Parts: sequence; C-alpha cells; structure tokens
Amino acid sequence: MISNIDKSTDSAVCNPHIFSLGSLNAYAHELASTLSWPLSTLPAFRKMDISLFPFEKYSSNPSNSLLVNAGADAIKYSDGVVQIAFEEGVVEHHYNIPRKYTIQSLSSSADASLDKLYSIYRERIAGATHRQEVWHFEHVSDGILLDVPDNTALSEEIVFDFTFSDSGRLYTPHVVIRAGSNSNLKCTVLLRGKDDATLCVDAMITVLAGEKSCVAVALVQQLPQGASGFLHTTVSAEKDSSVRLWEVHTGSKLFSTTTKASAKGEGSTIDSKGIYALKNQQVNMALEILHEGAATTSTTLYKGIVDGSGQSVFAGLINVAPDAKKTNAYLSNKNLLLSESARADSIPSLHIANNDVRCTHGSTSGKVNPEQLYYLQSRGIDYRGALALIVTGFFAEVLEGLGPYSTSHISNLLATYTGDVKHIESGDEYEF
Repeated sequence: MISNIDKSTDSAVCNPHIFSLGSLNAYAHELASTLSWPLSTLPAFRKMDISLFPFEKYSSNPSNSLLVNAGADAIKYSDGVVQIAFEEGVVEHHYNIPRKYTIQSLSSSADASLDKLYSIYRERIAGATHRQEVWHFEHVSDGILLDVPDNTALSEEIVFDFTFSDSGRLYTPHVVIRAGSNSNLKCTVLLRGKDDATLCVDAMITVLAGEKSCVAVALVQQLPQGASGFLHTTVSAEKDSSVRLWEVHTGSKLFSTTTKASAKGEGSTIDSKGIYALKNQQVNMALEILHEGAATTSTTLYKGIVDGSGQSVFAGLINVAPDAKKTNAYLSNKNLLLSESARADSIPSLHIANNDVRCTHGSTSGKVNPEQLYYLQSRGIDYRGALALIVTGFFAEVLEGLGPYSTSHISNLLATYTGDVKHIESGDEYEF
C-alpha cells in the first residue's frame, strides 16, 4: 500500500504549466520506491521470465539525452514521406520543416492545451501497480510532439526513425501525436538498433485525436535480437474521430507491450491491428479498448507467425463503460505456427457494463496447411516462394490502410523473415 506519497493532481510537482517530462522523474522515482517489479502472472508479462530483464543494470545507465540527430541530413523528403532520423545527440527544440504542422520537443512547448496530456501521465503514474509502469517516467528527459492544427490534412506520411546503438544502455523514446479537430495524418514510429547491441528500450507513444480527426499510426519494433524492451501506447479518441493503430514486432529477444485505447467521444472509432513475426523470441501484447462514449466502434485484429522456440502472448480486452450504449466491438487474434515448439497464447476477453451493445471476440492458432504448399509447388513455385505467398496472404488484411512508407517497410521485414525460415514442420517439402 502507498500512503506516504502525494498523488493529488493539484500538487506543485504535477502542475502542467511549470514542469516538463523531466520534472516527473522525482515524482515517479519516489512512487517507484514503494513498488515491486512485475510478476509473470500479469497479462503483459504472462509466461515471461522477468529475471531476463536486468532492470537495475539498465536503471544505472540510462541515455540522458533525447535521441536526436538535428543535422541537415536528419530530415529527408521523398515521394510523400517526411522521415526524421533520431540518433544520440543534442536536444533540438524545433525542427525546420516548412509545413502546416509542427514538430518540436515537449520541453519547448508551453501550450496550456497540453493539460490533457499531463493529466494522462499523472493518472498513469498515480495508478501504477508495479514499478515497470513508472520506469519510463523515472528516466525520460524529453519527448517529441507532432502537432497538427485544426482543419489540416497532411499529404505526406511522417516517419520518426529511432536508432539505438550502445549496449548496456536504457533508451526512453517518447512521442506525442496530437491531431486537431477535422485533421488528417499518417505517422510511423520505427524502433530499431545497430548490429547486435544488448540494450533496453522503454518507449511511450501517446495519440490525442481531436473531434472528427482521422489518424493512422504505425509502431514498428525491429530491435536487435540481443535487445529487450517495452512499449506503452495510449490513445484518446474524441467525438466522431477515427484512429487506426498498428503495432509491428519482428525484433528483440524479449518484448512487452501495453496499449490502452479509449473511444471517449460519441461516434468515435478505433481500429487496432497487430503484426508479429517471431523466431526464438517472446513478445507479449496486452491491449485494452475502452468504450466510454455512445455509439462507438472498435475493430481489433492481431495476426502473427511464430517459428523455432518463439512465443507470443496476446491479451485483448474490450471494456464497455455504463454510458457506452450502441457500442459495436470486434476482437480477434490469429496465429500461424511454423514449428512444433512454437507457441501462441491468446486471451481475448470482454467486460460489458451496458446491455445495448454488440461485442464479439475469438482466436485461432494453427499450422500452415500442407495442401496449400503442395498446390503452389505443383504450379512450379519453389518452397520458399510458396511459403512467402502464404505468409503474404495471411497478413494482407492487417496491412491495409498503412501509409506508403510503412507498407513498403513492413512488407520488406516480413519478406526477410520468410526468407530466413529453413523448413516448417507442418508439412513436407514436396519435390516435382
């Protein structure tokens, strides 16, 4: 029990107009001292060996700067894409991008309208049940804010490309995407590393979608195989807004994600998709879609392929509040297992507090159909080509709606993964 820490939102330490993200460090650290590290019984850590996360080692060696390469070559424009490369360097307060939107560090923004953002963070810290939930705030010093004004439609896809390099370091990338009323945007966040660095990433992404906005965000985790990490995603969708969210995992030996998406406003829509391709890795994904407003809609579809001794855990919850009448929600998880030792755990669930709703959920896991492989190989397609076609077809529906850069990038990641598969144990490799 926590009794000696002031969690009130009107405490000076939590005044949104006088503190930056870095100012939360002391508050989070004080709270963290009363909490234990998470247990493997929690959905985000189910069947995970928590001892494999060397929390104390990384806590003593955090990266103290925002990962920013602010040089002229850090910003690239090509074919409807604006790509910004972030590497270890200097905190830049404003990025010289001649567009209708702004990209700046959170510490340089004194915008009082960010009250909502800081309120979310205060509630997150105060409501923590284990130390990992506040670990990010113990060490983060700053973040990036993508701010799209009201009535603005972006013609280009924004790509934030984070590259981490130093072994033994803790990195805390922090991105806030704020879409004004009646705005439209597509954004991709890449988390990747150099070589086989044994580092840890604790990333946080926050999406604030204004009324009648249309937001598409892809989060792509392709860290080195020696890395481990966490991803915390928060989505708030206002009246009649539409948010499409993808999380993609092909890297890291051990990774845990927590997504909390709230359809707050009447008529808002949240479309959440997951893509994961694992081999001798474990990724746990805990997702909650909270329906707060009336006549809200959510569609959740997570698809993955698991090979070797890999393991995926998906825990999805549809949570319908008492006032969320006319909710329409769907949740599904589908997996392809490419080896006898591969495992995919799926835990879909519903919590409904209103009778006037339509909510469904389900999950499937299975092996590649050997008849499909046989058919494709009988048409002259070699084994790898046949497997690639099956995987491409399996993921096709979750790739729909992505921006041009993210579509190409994720497709290439999946093609690389398929090329590394030596042989699947679900059927024979037929000779003709």
